[in-house]
Amino acid sequence: MEKNFGFKNRGWERGDLVQIDTSSGYGANHDGLGVILVRAAESDRQGNLFPSFYVYNLRLGQAVKYYSYDLELVSPLNP
Repeated sequence: MEKNFGFKNRGWERGDLVQIDTSSGYGANHDGLGVILVRAAESDRQGNLFPSFYVYNLRLGQAVKYYSYDLELVSPLNP
């Protein structure tokens, strides 16, 4: 008997709990957990290769803009 694993592809949504793992110059003080607030509005003049989001960083206690490659979904708000 085969097991059926149901994975669904969904976009990032407000309220999702994410792990922040920055690989840029921010340093380890930005790493930790955060909550997605809103997708950052970018200019379409150059296109959006990497979408960005404003995330409430629980460690810092403030909203910070992160790119999607710095975020990993821990738990969706609405599964």
